[in-house]
Amino acid sequence: ITINYSATSLYSLIADGKNRPTSIGKSKWRTLMPVTSMQRNCNKEGFNPTFEIGQRRSWALLVRIGIISNQENDCISPDSFIGFGTRGAFERSKVSAGNFADVYDPDNGEQDIAVFGYIMAR
Repeated sequence: ITINYSATSLYSLIADGKNRPTSIGKSKWRTLMPVTSMQRNCNKEGFNPTFEIGQRRSWALLVRIGIISNQENDCISPDSFIGFGTRGAFERSKVSAGNFADVYDPDNGEQDIAVFGYIMAR
C-alpha cells in the first residue's frame, strides 16, 4: 500500500509517539496479508494510532504504522491490529509486524501472525 504523507523523515512521524492519522481504510490494510482478523470498531489508523490514557503504559498495545480495532464502540482498549512496529496488549503478541486479534470478537478468529515487510520512504 502507499501512504502519501509529507514529513521531513519517517523518524519524525513516529519518534514522538503522537498520532498522525491516515485515511487508507481497513480493507486496504487487510491486503497486506492473505488472512487477517480484526475487531469491528474503532479502526484508528496511521502513524502511532495506539490509544493512550495519560502516559503510555508498558502493557498497552503498540503500533507505529498501521490500524487498530476494538470490540467496543471506542478506542480505549483495542485488542487487534495490522501493522509495523507492533506489540500486543499485555504483551500477548510480540510480533514486530503482522496481525494480532485477541479473544474479544474478532471477525476471523484469534490471530497472532508475524510477517516480514518493507517500509520505503522518500
